[in-house]
Amino acid sequence: MLINNRDFLRTKDRDLLNELTNVLSTDLDMITIENSKKDLPTLKIKQNSTHRYIHSKYDPESEARRVVDAFHLEDGKKHVILFGFGLGYHYEVLKERYLNISFTIYEPDINILMVMLNTRSLSEIFKKDSTNIIIKKRLDEQINQLQGVYHKDIQVFALPFYEKFYQQELNELYQLLVSNLKNKKNQLVTNISFQKRWTFNVIKNLPKIINTPNILKDVDEHQFKKRTAVIVSAGPSLDDEYNNLHYIKENGLAYIFSVGSAINALLEKNIYPDAILSYDPKKGNQKVLKKLKDSQVSSIPLIFGTTVGYETLANYPGPTMHMVINQDTVTETLISENLEVLKDASSIAVVTYQLLSLLGFEKVILVGQDLAVNKGKGYASGIEYRENMEFSDLISVKGVSNNSVLTNESFNSMREQLEAYIKATKEIKVINTSKYGANIEGTTFIPLEEVITNYLDESNIVSNNWWEISNSYNLSKVKENIREIESARKVFNSYHLELENIIENINKNKGNLTSVKLEKKLKKFDSLFKKLKRNHYYKAFLAPVIRVQIENLAEKSQHIKFEQTVSKKINQINASFGEFLKLIKIEDSELNRHLKDSFDQLLDF
Repeated sequence: MLINNRDFLRTKDRDLLNELTNVLSTDLDMITIENSKKDLPTLKIKQNSTHRYIHSKYDPESEARRVVDAFHLEDGKKHVILFGFGLGYHYEVLKERYLNISFTIYEPDINILMVMLNTRSLSEIFKKDSTNIIIKKRLDEQINQLQGVYHKDIQVFALPFYEKFYQQELNELYQLLVSNLKNKKNQLVTNISFQKRWTFNVIKNLPKIINTPNILKDVDEHQFKKRTAVIVSAGPSLDDEYNNLHYIKENGLAYIFSVGSAINALLEKNIYPDAILSYDPKKGNQKVLKKLKDSQVSSIPLIFGTTVGYETLANYPGPTMHMVINQDTVTETLISENLEVLKDASSIAVVTYQLLSLLGFEKVILVGQDLAVNKGKGYASGIEYRENMEFSDLISVKGVSNNSVLTNESFNSMREQLEAYIKATKEIKVINTSKYGANIEGTTFIPLEEVITNYLDESNIVSNNWWEISNSYNLSKVKENIREIESARKVFNSYHLELENIIENINKNKGNLTSVKLEKKLKKFDSLFKKLKRNHYYKAFLAPVIRVQIENLAEKSQHIKFEQTVSKKINQINASFGEFLKLIKIEDSELNRHLKDSFDQLLDF
């Protein structure tokens, strides 16, 4: 690698430099540099005993102009991913042609990149551009980041050589862009729906969290090692398994964990599981436990996700313990400990599987995990608020008996997530007993009666009162952290006021502001805004509540950079940062009302 390229990457992209430093060698017999007829370097690569030129062997620059001439930038596109870099001739032409477009370079062949870095100077090609280079190892992460900023406004430019000879890698790039957009759309819908509830629920739940055991911290997990757990879900096949579940419970053959609405069907059949799990942040989640609360059953422990709807926990008659969900940014901040955190998912069964794998269970048996519609039903009988649900836009997927079953996008997403966790925990044997359900990759389908006969051969393995333990959080430290957070909020408010004053000053003097004076004020604003974003209170409490708006602000701020007209730039600043400052003032006020109530309770403990 040229010394100036090493220096360039050390300053601009140290992670890429480290990756390239670990590349042991480049096969120079496969990729070589030679001079073109125009005395410019060109690249050729040996493929199946044939040498192929990546650029013209006569005039690479003229060829690059012809290739760019054939490229049509679609309306509304703001960013271009160059698939294949070679020696970068086409990039230089594109930059001249599209001054207001930003670029990212994806070089799928790291050996070609290494040869390029031995040949041409990045500082001469890029000049002062902020263009990044992606290699295959970092593709998923960096495409995800790009789409976080530009969303669907990204277009791919493929150099003809790469389009022909790296077709698989190009298809993978397109598939990644499409699947990421779909995931981001789903994530956006989720964030819009729950971004406030997640944090407000945790704040409301704090007195419970701080005073109940953390199942992954306080419970003796040795009692679960080499044991079997049954996850009971509310699919239609649950209706056929009550006798088997009775037998498992009465003989202590496995721990039974009820997830979601299944508890209502189990109570109807007088089956008391070893624990109920709940994590849904919605207000309506309280319906799941209404029957249990009304009947005042006090012997079943509830394991709740810290982000669960606070209404769910109200008046729960039995013992409770908690598990920290990754959407919770508050709990770890308050207790100053690194905790085991479970990832939020589309189904409580997926969260429960994560928990059981961390607790050390050797086998997990899925009961009622149909993830499909059977005879028009998606849920077991006895769950009144689920029975009248309509299922539309059904799709066909593989069933447990290699047949086809119908499901919907929601169930299908749950299945795919569950499969991903099962794939990552191959040491756990997972048995699917749902006779009418969708096939779940990584599981073995065995009817529950056969599982009892062939796998559950040891009785009384369930520890009595396994949940009788105390919380081990340091309450004194919690109180100390509360005071630090309250202090951080005061600092946050002072930053906020200063930022508002800068924008007010810009608007007051916009008729006299030159581009240079405006940039000076914006530099001060930017420095102060970075301090606000690093503020302890903002990061842990306020930012999670407005995560969608923060993403929107990041996108808008990209456009402000390119705006040259002072008046238009000020208008954009008002529409983005001005409105954002108004928003966080409103959200901070609402958040503080919730915080005060919970903090007062904790300080009284």
